[in-house]
Amino acid sequence: MTNEKMLNDMLDMQAELDKTILKESGTSYAELLRTRAYDRAILDELGELNHELKADWCWWKKSQEPVDRKQVLE
Repeated sequence: MTNEKMLNDMLDMQAELDKTILKESGTSYAELLRTRAYDRAILDELGELNHELKADWCWWKKSQEPVDRKQVLE
């Protein structure tokens, strides 16, 4: 499977998840954009990713656990 195919599959799955969550929460994508909630959600997810990758960039912290690829992908 190519990287492009994997990325497209992931984006399709995310779109389906987004539709389900928006329907269950009774909100719209436009509302998320208007309130900047979507922006904050993306920043939060990036923060979680950054934390999981800390062992690769946090050179001064000797007790940092190695990066767990499975956890990063989750």
